[in-house]
Amino acid sequence: YTSLLAISSIATTLPFAKPISFDLASQACRYASTPSCLKVYASIFGGGVGDGFAFPSTLQGSSFDVFIPALIGLQFYGTFKAGLYACQDFAYMAKASGWIVVCVFGPAIVAAELLDSTTAVFAAMYLPGFVLAIV
Repeated sequence: YTSLLAISSIATTLPFAKPISFDLASQACRYASTPSCLKVYASIFGGGVGDGFAFPSTLQGSSFDVFIPALIGLQFYGTFKAGLYACQDFAYMAKASGWIVVCVFGPAIVAAELLDSTTAVFAAMYLPGFVLAIV
């Protein structure tokens, strides 16, 4: 079931990356009309090349490179987590989660800050779930 869900996610998301990002951007357009919010809007959704804010990585641009792997990782993580719930292996879940926060999320968020990239922040946000699906 999870593999079919992953395949359907790829088939329905990959061809429509731009329309999905435009839909997300349209909900936040009111922030783009406020000068104090324009820089934040431009860093997330792109645009705004003038006045010193040209962002190389935006949600509308390169973040969709990590969106589909993150989505698939979360789908498998949810399936495996349900199995651990059924086995009542809560001690393992707690230990694994603790180690993931220290060994995966911490370094990933530091790397994202150093890279100053929206894609890196997005990847760091979903990397713990992806690694927990593998562990």
